Amino acid sequence: MKKLNIILDETTIINFPFLWKLVRRYYLIPILTPLFVFVVSAYFYYSQNVIYSTSVGFRSVADEADSPTSAMAKLLGEKTNGLSPQEVIGIAKSPDFFDRVSRQLVVNPKFQFMNFNSITVKGQIPVTAMFQHCKMDIDCTRIALSKVIPQFVSINQDETVDSKFHVVVKTLDPFTSSTLLNIVREVIVEERIMTTKHFLNGQKKISEDILRKKKLELDDTNYMTLGEDIKSVGHELENLQTIMIVLSRKYEEKKYELSKYEITLNQTEESLKSGKNDEERDYFVQRESLRSRIKQITQDINTMEINKEGTSAEGAEILAQLRAELQIKKADLGKFKALPRAIASSDQFVENKEKASSFTEFDLNVIKREFNKIKKEYDETVAKKEELFAKKIELDKKMDELRPQFEYLKLLEGKVIQLQLLDSTVLSDLVFEKNDSGISRFKRATKEKIGLYSIFLIVFLMFIGLLLCYLLDRRIYDEYELRKNFEDLAIIGNTPDFS
Repeated sequence: MKKLNIILDETTIINFPFLWKLVRRYYLIPILTPLFVFVVSAYFYYSQNVIYSTSVGFRSVADEADSPTSAMAKLLGEKTNGLSPQEVIGIAKSPDFFDRVSRQLVVNPKFQFMNFNSITVKGQIPVTAMFQHCKMDIDCTRIALSKVIPQFVSINQDETVDSKFHVVVKTLDPFTSSTLLNIVREVIVEERIMTTKHFLNGQKKISEDILRKKKLELDDTNYMTLGEDIKSVGHELENLQTIMIVLSRKYEEKKYELSKYEITLNQTEESLKSGKNDEERDYFVQRESLRSRIKQITQDINTMEINKEGTSAEGAEILAQLRAELQIKKADLGKFKALPRAIASSDQFVENKEKASSFTEFDLNVIKREFNKIKKEYDETVAKKEELFAKKIELDKKMDELRPQFEYLKLLEGKVIQLQLLDSTVLSDLVFEKNDSGISRFKRATKEKIGLYSIFLIVFLMFIGLLLCYLLDRRIYDEYELRKNFEDLAIIGNTPDFS
């Protein structure tokens, strides 16, 4: 039995000199092996199907500022869902996606002339034969076609730009490749629009449900009528304030007249008793009347200054008039420090006052009735104002408690309107290039690839063939082989040299 170690070498692993001897010894192996490999490679190359490929590039602008949908969403304060590279590539692996593609393919007028055979198939069959089990049923054909076309379509990410991708279609027919690429491009755009709309509709539905619940909650609290009630109470308070200002003025005027008539009547009675003359009586009456009026004006000014915050423009004008009147009355009072210049006789004064006494008393009673009437009306107005003011405080408190819910309701209404507007302006976030790459024609294995593979195969087969021939050949051709094969035997003698 020949040994394999003769083929091995400690330095070069393979004993190339001895291998070259084998090549010359078994020369048919180096001749037949390349010939055989060449024939097989040529057959393999020419038996391949011709593949027609076309592609088109597109970009994902879901998270970019130049995306129309994203720009509109940012303007409205919304955000649409973006796309990762894995999601973009995964579009071409979705059964729903290929179902929509097949729906458009089966209704194409030239569907029967397309080629949906696998790019590795040996014997091609027409479309009618491929889907003959469906018996012209469109739904059956569509379902079967949706399972076939995934092998023809792929989405690849660009090697240099992360947001750029390519849709590649490969079939055995140029028309099929071009038609399928156009349909795939349309379906991808439609799917992205549908996906975005589905996302927005989901948000809109949730917002509408919450909005409906919040409206029911606020309807139970009568919030919408609460604002009208507050406005109504406010208007009533303003009207009462105006009425109070008018009544206050009448009240002060009547009070002044009442004081004047009371003083006049009292002084008349005293004058009748004491017999003072008319000038002294008038002097005293006028001075006391001025003092009473000054006192009343001072009280009114203090009262209005305390309630200055709730005073309207008309009230401020009245306050200014009272201050001006106060200055005038004080100035008039200062003139009464001197004694009167002329004093009539006591008899004449008493005679005149006896005649006017009955009229003064009648006027006093009339003024009292008018004063009491105005005072009662004024007090009722004040009480009503306090009641309305307390009611307004209660309504404002209730409004403050419900205002956060109402503001939340307004935000929800705004959000629903924004989502409706955004839904009507949705565009695809996958932007395709205008032109495709055109149809390219090639085979799966190129001549270069087959040639390189053939070289390695020839070397390997030659080595195996030479090795088998050497091992199966029982003859020894030279002293080198003899020594290598029997080097472990003991030497018992010398043989003659080979001639």
